[in-house]
Amino acid sequence: MNIYSHEELTTQFQNDVKSLSTKSAQDDVVDPKKIEQDYLKVAIWNFVVGYCEALSTHKDSTRRYSLFPVPFRALCQLVLEEFLPLLNDAKQKSASVATSNSTNNSTKNGSSAQLRHRQAVQTIANIIWKRAQNKKCGTLMQDELHANSLYTCLCGDVDGKSLDCFGAASLVVVGMNLSALGNSCLTLSEDHAYESHSKQLNDGETKDAVIVRGTCEVAIPGNTKTAQSKRGREISETFSSQNQSSTQRKKLDAITAETSWLYMAKNPVICENAGMVLAAMIGNVNCDVEKQKLKTGEEKMPVVSGPLYKLKRDLLWVLHDAGFMKKIPFALIELGDCEEHMSSERGMEWIDVTGLVQGAKCDSNNGNEGGKIAVLRNEKLFMDAIHISRKLYDDSQAYPYLYAGHYHKDAGRDDPTQEYRLVESLRFYSEASRVASKYQYDSRDCMQLMKHMCTVASLIYRDILMHPFSNISSTSSAGTITSSTTSVCGSDEVVTTAQNTGNPSEGDTAASSSSSGTIENNNDKSNNKQPRKWQLQKNAIAAITWLLSFYDSLFHWEEREGQSFVEILGLRHKHSFAKMLGTFDLDSRRGAVETMLDGSNNNTTDKRIQAVTENQLQYFQNPRSQRLVKDSLLIQALLKEKVIVKELDMAIPSNELGR
Repeated sequence: MNIYSHEELTTQFQNDVKSLSTKSAQDDVVDPKKIEQDYLKVAIWNFVVGYCEALSTHKDSTRRYSLFPVPFRALCQLVLEEFLPLLNDAKQKSASVATSNSTNNSTKNGSSAQLRHRQAVQTIANIIWKRAQNKKCGTLMQDELHANSLYTCLCGDVDGKSLDCFGAASLVVVGMNLSALGNSCLTLSEDHAYESHSKQLNDGETKDAVIVRGTCEVAIPGNTKTAQSKRGREISETFSSQNQSSTQRKKLDAITAETSWLYMAKNPVICENAGMVLAAMIGNVNCDVEKQKLKTGEEKMPVVSGPLYKLKRDLLWVLHDAGFMKKIPFALIELGDCEEHMSSERGMEWIDVTGLVQGAKCDSNNGNEGGKIAVLRNEKLFMDAIHISRKLYDDSQAYPYLYAGHYHKDAGRDDPTQEYRLVESLRFYSEASRVASKYQYDSRDCMQLMKHMCTVASLIYRDILMHPFSNISSTSSAGTITSSTTSVCGSDEVVTTAQNTGNPSEGDTAASSSSSGTIENNNDKSNNKQPRKWQLQKNAIAAITWLLSFYDSLFHWEEREGQSFVEILGLRHKHSFAKMLGTFDLDSRRGAVETMLDGSNNNTTDKRIQAVTENQLQYFQNPRSQRLVKDSLLIQALLKEKVIVKELDMAIPSNELGR
């Protein structure tokens, strides 16, 4: 059976999603056979969508093809004939090892049930890595764009790919549940994936026992005995071995799973059923055409697959409507990104969010009528992701704020009537830096987080603080930027400079986002730009306060850790504090400092406030950093005609407690 159209493929997907159980795999009422059936559907769709991704994103344009027709039956057959036999082999090996250990009474690493589970995870992980590991990649896990699916695992040699951490963890979890080797959940942080399970697996344990989650690390590349032996270990063991091998870190300062950003401390996203795993998989689809980019003026814009973007968008809507994304902020922001760059009619609907704006009064502009606040459903997706992160995950995720910041930046950077959105963008970026500052710093653990902060600084300078000499963009009636095509590459890719607000054709795409949360190409060339001339001084003042808030959290993070480690805080960084703040005039800086240090009208404490209209601007107040208190050297520098910052001004203040 071949599938010949986007609509036909989406309908088939919708029918399969409807059959998936919404109950947790750990629920006693769930039939184990039903779990196996559900995860077989997940495996098949992961393979099918991975095939579509590989087909449409090859870096060689002569090897990029149309998605349709999709040989659906043949792809399903490949899963049955190649993946399931791998799992059967793993199941037999796991049983053999378990029998051997039982005979030897080998339970030194925990209960016999726990040991059996970890051995099963290790065995499946080893077999998957052995099948997926490409000789060209050696033993290194490279940051690849399209190494996340079962198709990559089974057919990766076609494109010279191995697996990334998400691909490895998701396939192990699918394999565990397909093999009926125990409850197994895909567990996600913002930049990592691993396996977790209930520890209610001990022999003779009662049903009333308290359920505690165990974890298994599986994303360890390579086929050496050392790499294989490390898979299936508890995450805490991984940190323990790292800390023991480090001679530079004091034992008291050693990072743990509870303080790690890479593992989202105690607040990872646990995919409790097959539908949630499928939502994570579809959200992780990468529409970028490798790292190929085209030059347009002074900026380089990525090339992406339009048909794949459209497919990802519509499959995510199916999962959204089925309720499988309500606990996954990552999936929601990926859907929001799809709608931002390839809008559907649904994404352009106005949604009432009055309850999310404190004391809002508005007119009929921008979709607001009868005293209500309305935003596009696209924007509401980012708001939902932030709300879920706050409610379910202790506000531990930076990416929802980053995506929301990117959305408002794109909507306001070239439209004077939407200038307040630039303030909103800076507010969300500052929230992302606030979340980052909650974690204990470790150079390895926070490496990707530091990259995001550098990228955000570049975006702020290039798209918010600076402005082209001539503005050639047009605006839509919805108040967002109308995408302007600048270069067409074949029938399936097109490079655009801003977000779409209409309904593109099959081949249209826009500047893409990556699953890491950083949306634009980090290119800071501003030869044709000048400091932005703000239309309203109140917007300039609010923008400065939130830019200071962005820096305040980074300052505070360093001060708490007692060391300098944030790259963009360096005096010679191309987006240094002085360069960024120096783009504003003195009067605006004075107004911002006065507002920030006033502390009498702090609106930032109400976590319900997520949407802000032009008439409801918020201002940052009450900085935490000692470097931004009243009369500090940095504050004094801001109150001069030219912002000049010296090394002493940026120095971390001595701790009075002598830490």
